[in-house]
Amino acid sequence: MVTPDVDELTAHLLSIGWAVEYNQLSGGRFSVALDGVANGRVQMVRHRHIRSFVGSGFVPPDAYTFGVLVAGEGPMLINHQGIDRDTLTVRHPHEGIGFKLPVSAHFLTIAAEAGRVDQLADVLFGQRMSQMLRRGQVFPSVNERIVALARQFLPGARDEPGHSPGVGGIPEQHPHFDQLIIDALLLAIGRPEPVRGWSSRRRIVRRAEDLVCSSEDPPKTVSELCESLDVPLRTLEDAFQYCLGVGPKTYMTVMRLNRVRRLLARPGDDTSVTKAAMAMGFFHLGRFSEQYAGLFGERPSETLARARR
Repeated sequence: MVTPDVDELTAHLLSIGWAVEYNQLSGGRFSVALDGVANGRVQMVRHRHIRSFVGSGFVPPDAYTFGVLVAGEGPMLINHQGIDRDTLTVRHPHEGIGFKLPVSAHFLTIAAEAGRVDQLADVLFGQRMSQMLRRGQVFPSVNERIVALARQFLPGARDEPGHSPGVGGIPEQHPHFDQLIIDALLLAIGRPEPVRGWSSRRRIVRRAEDLVCSSEDPPKTVSELCESLDVPLRTLEDAFQYCLGVGPKTYMTVMRLNRVRRLLARPGDDTSVTKAAMAMGFFHLGRFSEQYAGLFGERPSETLARARR
């Protein structure tokens, strides 16, 4: 939605469980563009303001709230703490928020169900999110990762204000939306700790290779792989870096792309690029095509067409 009415903005946010009040600071006509996606466990909302604002309130009380300032003429303030552009902020459930947005702010907010975040944090790090964070903690240099996900999942993900259909349900072709978002946030926050012993690392990587390369339904996210192997992220990350020189996320993506390529190179009568990509957990087809072409030097449709000649 694009609105020139601050009260309409407040009412719209309230309709999705966000009790936030805005007060304009800088002079000029009010205008805000708001869009987002949600699926019950995660809400991702993007705000683009022309004017500077102060505000306060609560997002859903049973959620951890993550925020990234993507752009703006100066830093923003969260509970009187200065937040630069390359910084991720985190608020605990039931923690109120006060903020000041700079002029021309482009701000991304993600509210993630606390129970789900704690569950995945326990899988990845062996402890709940509440044990990992202190109040008011911020994490630098994670802007790119989170913004890339926003561009992948937000409707009308280009930055033109006219392409903002409003907050709503995500398409059905993104069934792993919540887990992908929470995974990325936790990986931005967590710090892997080394595991000792080459043989232990090798066993972990071999088991992971079997799951990712041979399973009919391979893990789609790092937390799924951690859960299947029953190891925390710090152990998995260290094992992959030590044995293969890449992280588990990169490895999983590359191996799944190779499996798609094999499906396209040996097609059945009903094989299509979309079916092959989605079978291996690629639900954003534009991004998939870029990754595929970057790895293999050709579009997936070219692989399929050559196999059918």
